[in-house]
Amino acid sequence: MATAPSIIVIGIGNPQRGDDGIGPLIVSHLHARHPALARCMIVRQLLPEMIPEVENAEVIVFVDAAVDCPIATIEWGQIKPDQRFSAVGHLLEPTQFLALLKLCSPQVPQAWCLRVGIEQCQPGSTISDTVAALVPDAVKQLSRFLLTIPQLVPHA
Repeated sequence: MATAPSIIVIGIGNPQRGDDGIGPLIVSHLHARHPALARCMIVRQLLPEMIPEVENAEVIVFVDAAVDCPIATIEWGQIKPDQRFSAVGHLLEPTQFLALLKLCSPQVPQAWCLRVGIEQCQPGSTISDTVAALVPDAVKQLSRFLLTIPQLVPHA
């Protein structure tokens, strides 16, 4: 009998830096509405110390703010480990995190990133109304995507 793939959703960002907190906000709303869809984690940044928490996942979905996306847009993409990654520094982008995971684990999970184009990330500010308005749509897209994962990921 087939079992569901192990899925982790990671909301990345700092809620005390305005729109940078959109990743954690989306993931907390997802968990409140659909707690059984995935294991949800909220972090300010991706760190090497997180590798043991995710190394057995078959799928990881990163949810993050993006300054290089148009403001108030949601972008999706499958991501792979960064082949040029060198283990220098402590702050990691999702592709670098996957590269480090690849060094530490025999199997790298399939990974996607939901990115939200942000307006501002000033220290001490709150999420802008423009970006906060995307939360319901982002949660809907994310939950629909999570429901399709059994078809996307072969699992015995």
